[in-house]
Amino acid sequence: MKIEAMEYEKTGISEVNPHEIVSKSEWLVACKDLLKREKKLT
Repeated sequence: MKIEAMEYEKTGISEVNPHEIVSKSEWLVACKDLLKREKKLT
C-alpha cells in the first residue's frame, strides 16, 4: 500500500482515480482537441 501511495503522489493516477491530474490550461487544450475530432465525425 505504501508503494501505491508513493506512485500516486508522482503520477496522480491510482486504481481509484485512473485519470491523470493536469492543470486547467492542459485540460482546455485537450478538450478543444477532442471537440475538433468529434466535429470531424459528425
